[in-house]
Amino acid sequence: ELKEKIMDNNLSYFGLKIGDKLKHKDKEYIITGFNPRAHKSPIIMKDLKSEKSFKCSIETAKCLLIEK
Repeated sequence: ELKEKIMDNNLSYFGLKIGDKLKHKDKEYIITGFNPRAHKSPIIMKDLKSEKSFKCSIETAKCLLIEK
């Protein structure tokens, strides 16, 4: 299980915030935390349907970000 390292809702990390929604194909994810020490995959996100946690890179998260 992935541990969320930073839980501050006001935190912005490379333009991404906790609570931002991401979409890939038919699945939607929400950013639940950041791990700045993980240089390859610092973004922690959760699948909204299955409640499973995943990690991804900053570039992937920015590509999947749903416009507000």
